[in-house]
Amino acid sequence: MRQTARGEALLWLDEWARLLDGPTDKLLDRLTARDVRGRELRQNSPFAGLLTQDERERVLAAWRSSDAQAK
Repeated sequence: MRQTARGEALLWLDEWARLLDGPTDKLLDRLTARDVRGRELRQNSPFAGLLTQDERERVLAAWRSSDAQAK
């Protein structure tokens, strides 16, 4: 992605690299953050296309179920 990324996309890739090299708890915090920065980070994810659509839907369903139980 670095070869084709420009501008802000490079900044997000740098943040992803820091998160992936750092402690797992910080990565999980960012992955689940509901603030603007968390949403922007997820919009610029290096993981796009990693899961099949079926896998993605199952993960989202599990997250929604977990989130609903937490409320």
